[in-house]
Amino acid sequence: MAGERQELLDLRRLAELETRAERAQQIQRPNPVVGGLAEMTGGANRAILSALDFLIPDQVNAALELAGSDKRIPTLTEKLGPVVAPPAGTYLGEGMPADMLSKAGEMAAISLGTGSALRAGAQSLSPLAQAGESAARGTLRMMGNTSAGQDIAAGALGGTGGEIGRHIGGTPGEMLGTMLTPAAPSTMRAAGSEAIRLAARGGEPGRQVVQSAVDDAKRAGTNLTAGQATGRHGLQAAETAARPLIGGGPLERALERSNSDIQRRLAQISDDISTTRGTEAAGRTIKGAISGQGGFVDRFKAQSGVMWRAVDDAIGAETQVGVSNTKGALDNLVRTDDFAKILNTPKIAEIKGAMDARQSVDYATLRELRSAIGARLSDQRLTSDIPTSELRRLYGAISEDIRSAAGAAGDDVLRAFNRANNYTRSGHARLEGFIENVMKKDDFAKVFTAVTKGGAGTQTINAFKRSMKPREWEIVASNVVRELGRASDGAQSAAGDAFSINKFLTDWNRLGVAKQAVFSGSPKLAKYGRDLEAIARTAERVKTASQVGSNSSGTAQMSINVSAGLALGGAALTGNWPVLAGALTAIGLNNASARLMSNPRFVSWLAGTTRFDTKSLASHAARLAAIQQSMSLDDAEAVNSLLRQLGTEQ
Repeated sequence: MAGERQELLDLRRLAELETRAERAQQIQRPNPVVGGLAEMTGGANRAILSALDFLIPDQVNAALELAGSDKRIPTLTEKLGPVVAPPAGTYLGEGMPADMLSKAGEMAAISLGTGSALRAGAQSLSPLAQAGESAARGTLRMMGNTSAGQDIAAGALGGTGGEIGRHIGGTPGEMLGTMLTPAAPSTMRAAGSEAIRLAARGGEPGRQVVQSAVDDAKRAGTNLTAGQATGRHGLQAAETAARPLIGGGPLERALERSNSDIQRRLAQISDDISTTRGTEAAGRTIKGAISGQGGFVDRFKAQSGVMWRAVDDAIGAETQVGVSNTKGALDNLVRTDDFAKILNTPKIAEIKGAMDARQSVDYATLRELRSAIGARLSDQRLTSDIPTSELRRLYGAISEDIRSAAGAAGDDVLRAFNRANNYTRSGHARLEGFIENVMKKDDFAKVFTAVTKGGAGTQTINAFKRSMKPREWEIVASNVVRELGRASDGAQSAAGDAFSINKFLTDWNRLGVAKQAVFSGSPKLAKYGRDLEAIARTAERVKTASQVGSNSSGTAQMSINVSAGLALGGAALTGNWPVLAGALTAIGLNNASARLMSNPRFVSWLAGTTRFDTKSLASHAARLAAIQQSMSLDDAEAVNSLLRQLGTEQ
């Protein structure tokens, strides 16, 4: 009985001792946060001690062993490890959490040391080596292109992922975990960015649409909202709905800026082309360029005279020229019946009377008669007493008689005649077909409008453009730009600077095919013609986006704003803070979305492609190299293969 009692006492004392030991262990073990930091610190210290052992003690011991000595010096891990680098689980207890944190600290230290060495190596490359670096140097430079913070963070993530992988799949799992886990944050960011981009503008075709829109807007001197750039009706409708609401001011201001930016860009283009402003000034320039001193008519006459003098000299002034064609034309133009005095043109009848008794005329006389008729055809003021149609027929008949004389004088003379005759005929066709009707107008502004109105074709524009000097036509083109989008007189402001994107598009589209004719003929005009095309596309995007989902009466937006205002005022007066907070939150969200949609950087970001962080690959490769030492030969060879692949891709 006494023995059993003693045994019970012994068991009780043993239980008390076990309880005291457990309490002592709990007292010594820190809380999980401190314990986790301690596990990571211990892991980092183990990595540091291991690296220092490799530099000195391990080398000395290897030399002693090669020399056949049994002596060896203690390592730092053996001396200091139990104190500063205890085994994993010392603070948190054995298990995966302790292993993960300990390995995270160990790999963070290894990654920091490796990254620092790589950065030092990359910076120490000489300029000559940088100019002609090998693949190895290029890999070193890329792998060293990280910061200390990146090394530590990636190392910790790699250690954690590697330990999880080891618990799941052994050494191969550790390798995959170490490689993939540090890349997860950048991959998730990239995936998130791509998801937003896909939602906002679609895939690659949508990206190209946004990029094209951003490029056009840049040439137009403005920025687009997300809805304008993407062309997505959903975004456009959302912007249209948010713009007039409380908090939607950024979108409203963006629309106003687009209008003023495009107006400013058009003014800049017109001034770059020419500083002569106003349709009246442009019309005066047109008239002077055609009929003024040194204008097209004077230049045409002078050149025509030079070409015909060469023919005159070759044929000879006294040469008799048959006038059968001339007489035949006069017979058709002049009547001989009782109505002759009423219907005949006196001047034409006089010419017929002089020709009736002749079968030939000396070349000088015939040439002078042809020149007089040509002068009347070139100057509308001289044809008032003779119908142009009769002058034209007589001019053509005389030309045929002179052609025969030129052919009789030789092939060279005939070719000179054809050149002179073709030049004169084309000049008259230009003057009579397109120019003379415009030049009849006395109002200079109407002259400008008649030349540049477009829509019906390009013949009139081309006729005037070919007849004017480049600088003269640039004055016309610059004022075409100035008139684009300018409000009509009834809607114009007192300053005369009222502008509308809608009016700009109307004016631009009204030009039709004439746009190419107006903005061509010189590199400057061609460049600005392309800019104007980009401006028109931008203006069309702005106009279209503003009309999607619009409420022309504005009653819906007004009702929402009134309701929001009443909610704010009522909540503030009654102290209903939840309602006040909800209303303010709604306004704040509308403002935030409006600022985002109108932010140029956000729109440019939508045009970009998703990019993964290639710098992290270099850090991952360095960490893989660091854990090779603990792998089997097969696993190490797999890592080597992966490292070679990364080095090639870098």
